[in-house]
Amino acid sequence: MRRRVLSRAWAFYAKCTHQGCRVSEVSNGTIACPCHGSIFDITDGSVLSGPATTPLINRLVEIRGGNVAITADA
Repeated sequence: MRRRVLSRAWAFYAKCTHQGCRVSEVSNGTIACPCHGSIFDITDGSVLSGPATTPLINRLVEIRGGNVAITADA
């Protein structure tokens, strides 16, 4: 999953922080977990609705000399 804000893009781990299910449902500015219904904000990965209590892990994505680079920490 990814999001773009101005000249930066963010990559999210497609893994729910509740019990590790794969998140892939994206609509209306949210990312949803199909297993237990957690909803995350697509702009920053924050939890909008539980049962998850921890945001999605994200990393900054940059284009460097035509190559895609993902930072170790965002």
